[in-house]
Amino acid sequence: SVMFNAVFDDLIEEGESSTRERREIKEEMVKIFAWAYPCFIVLSLTLTSSQYASSLVQERENKLRYLLNFTGIDSVAYIMGYLLGDLTIFLLPSVVFTMTAYIL
Repeated sequence: SVMFNAVFDDLIEEGESSTRERREIKEEMVKIFAWAYPCFIVLSLTLTSSQYASSLVQERENKLRYLLNFTGIDSVAYIMGYLLGDLTIFLLPSVVFTMTAYIL
């Protein structure tokens, strides 16, 4: 509510519209944000999901896991690196959009 009040105070001057009109505009903006956020989450998942499948195929083709075990890198470190990389790819668009919406 605080985020939207700041946006609408800039958009609508006090004398130009009634309280009812301001409330209706706020409700419309809340609906827009309520639809936009899940759409951006789905978009970020869609764009990054192809990396999961292609990385598994490349891993098997290049025998990367065997090479990592041969050089002494633990499987836990490999899996944690993969997890952190995937979380970064997923969370980065989510955090950017959330911060942008919060600033507005």
